Amino acid sequence: MSILVIEEAAEAEDWARHLRAALPHTEVLVWPELPDPDAVEMAVVWDDLDALAGLPNLRAVVVLGAGVDHLLGRLDAMPEGVACLRIVDDSVRAQMVEWVLLALVTHTRRWDDYREQQRAGSYEELPVPVPPDLVVGILGFGVLGRATGELLRDVGYRVRGWSRSAKRAEGIECFAGDGELGAFLSGCDVVVCMLPLTAQTEGLLRRDTFAMMKRGAYLINVARGGHVVEADLVAAIDEGRLSGATLDVQREEPMPAGHPFWSHPRIRITPHVATYTLARFCAAQVADNYRRLQSGEPLHNRVDLHRQY
Repeated sequence: MSILVIEEAAEAEDWARHLRAALPHTEVLVWPELPDPDAVEMAVVWDDLDALAGLPNLRAVVVLGAGVDHLLGRLDAMPEGVACLRIVDDSVRAQMVEWVLLALVTHTRRWDDYREQQRAGSYEELPVPVPPDLVVGILGFGVLGRATGELLRDVGYRVRGWSRSAKRAEGIECFAGDGELGAFLSGCDVVVCMLPLTAQTEGLLRRDTFAMMKRGAYLINVARGGHVVEADLVAAIDEGRLSGATLDVQREEPMPAGHPFWSHPRIRITPHVATYTLARFCAAQVADNYRRLQSGEPLHNRVDLHRQY
C-alpha cells in the first residue's frame, strides 16, 4: 500500500522525504510516478484533484492546509466515500497567532505613524491604547480562532468570540449564531475574521455588517478574500465607519493593477502569507492519520464537505 504526493516538484519531494522518514515501511510516491495506481490508499494534495480519478482504492485525501474552500467547486473530482482531511498543526497555529498579533499591534501601537515620524526626523510620543482598553473580536472561533483569542486574552486584551454554534472559553465572552452577530460586532474595537469560507460566510463582511460595528472599528482578515465585499470595505473606511483594515487575503490573488487596496492609505495588505504548511512539522500528522487508516481508528481533522469545513 502507498501514499501519493501530488504537489509542485520541490514541495512534493520535501513532503515525500519527511513522510518516508516517518513511515519507513510505506511506499511514498511523487506524482506522476505511479507504477501501481491500485496500491495508493492516501493522496496528499493541495488543489490538483484530477489525478485522484485514477486511484481506484483511494481511502483518504489530505489537503495541504487548514482551509478547504478551494475544493468546494470541485467536489465532483472527490471520489465517493473517500475521507477528506485537513492540516491543523501546532506550527500552523503558532504562525497564525503570530501574524494576527503583528497585524493588531502594528495598528494599535501606530507603528506606521512612528515610521513616518522617523523619516521626518521627529521624536514624539503618540497616544495609544493599552491592551485592557481594547475589545478584540474573533469572528470564527474554531481551532485557530480559539488559539488566537486565548493568546490575546493572556496578553491582556478583552476578547470575545463568535461562531455558528455555541462555544465556551475561560475569560472570553462567546457569542453564537446569526441572532448574536450584531451584539458581537457592536462591542468590538478590532474584528479579526478567521471564518471558514462557505456558502453562508461568502460576502459576510459587507455594508450592512460594517454598519453593525462600532464606529471607528478596525478589520483584520486572515481567513479568505471571499468573506469581504471589497467595494463596501473601501466605502466603509472612506466614510469613517471603519478606521482601516489589514488583509492577508483578497478576492483575486494577486490583485490586479489599479485595485484600490494597492494604494489606499488605511489598508495594509500581505500576500496570503500568514501561515505555511511545512512538511518538516506537519508530515508527522499525515503519517499518524495513515497509521489510523490502516488500523481502522478514527481519523484526525476530518472535513465535513457538506458543512464545507
